[in-house]
Amino acid sequence: MQHAGCTLVMAAVLVALAFLQSATQLKVEAEAEVQMLPIKVRSGIAAMNGWDYLHYAFKCCGVRGYLDWCQKVDEKNPKINTSAEDFLGSYRCNLPASCCSNSRMRFAFFKNIGYSTCVYAPTPSNTHINGCLTPILIVISYFGKVYRITNFVTAFILLLSTITSLVLFTKL
Repeated sequence: MQHAGCTLVMAAVLVALAFLQSATQLKVEAEAEVQMLPIKVRSGIAAMNGWDYLHYAFKCCGVRGYLDWCQKVDEKNPKINTSAEDFLGSYRCNLPASCCSNSRMRFAFFKNIGYSTCVYAPTPSNTHINGCLTPILIVISYFGKVYRITNFVTAFILLLSTITSLVLFTKL
């Protein structure tokens, strides 16, 4: 009988954890974009390595798209950029190499100045155009479902084993 009580408590804990995980997952999904948005603050090698990993793993670039790495040029004080032309006339881009659609960056040479066409002049043909937020949310959702299903199946098996042990105990 003690075994049945302990098993029922374990099953209840697993079901409670599944519901708690669901609520936590919703909070994480809501905060994901807010936490990822300070993209332009390159706070060190570790942060850039993290972004490079995300870009390579999910074939994405930035939070919402590759334009997250572009900055609007101040018309009153435009900075001169000798390595690339303005993008859309008023934006300058400086993408990480991991945003390039082929991992080997293509180089264009103009007047003996080499620059990556992807990093400084991104286009949809040479850059991962989709942002990383959507694939990350999909992965979070997938693993959340796997966790909940595992908990519910385990709780169900515990309940079945409790019922079986009670039936066997009453027959003896």
